[in-house]
Amino acid sequence: MCKDWVAYTDAWLRTVGPSLDLSKAAGDTDPYLITATLQATATGGGCPKVWHLSTRGCTGITSGALAAVARGCPALTHLDLAHSDVNDEGLIAFLHAGGVARLQELDITGCNHLSSASITAAASACVKLTTLIATQCIAVDSAALSNIVAAAHHLVEVRVDLAAISRDEMARVAAVGQGKHVVDVCSFDGDDIAASMCCLVLADEEGGACM
Repeated sequence: MCKDWVAYTDAWLRTVGPSLDLSKAAGDTDPYLITATLQATATGGGCPKVWHLSTRGCTGITSGALAAVARGCPALTHLDLAHSDVNDEGLIAFLHAGGVARLQELDITGCNHLSSASITAAASACVKLTTLIATQCIAVDSAALSNIVAAAHHLVEVRVDLAAISRDEMARVAAVGQGKHVVDVCSFDGDDIAASMCCLVLADEEGGACM
């Protein structure tokens, strides 16, 4: 890789914001493009303006790349990893590199390389996490969701598939959250009934209202 290209990439990434959307590169058969771009976020001054990052549908989401994102994007609060090849090692690397301090929304839709253990660890470690989108995620069943809700500090909204977790199960899951209760459970029915989504909204009992 030429030095001019690296310098150009660093200069470009410093100006990017508020969103860095790499999903349009998802069809690229060479994952190096995504890996290299994510790793570059931690060089040359990083990406100070980026608060939302999407790698939806991308391959090349390595642990080193996600660790670089955590270090190089100090304002990052929303991370969309949907349908990517992120695995447990990558998610944990992001958390350990500083992502736990800021993350507010995490989308792991269709991330079937993640286990319930790493997802629960993220919910527990990310003290500012309010929204978890885990539709089409085979690791998130009613038992896993119970652990996630119990471990989370400020989780307000969780989205899962009704095909995997029923409304009744969602209500029971909410009951395990300390100091939380169900405010609303709403379905989003698409063309495919099996793909219907259920949104579980949680709130502190003292607040008594949906946040």
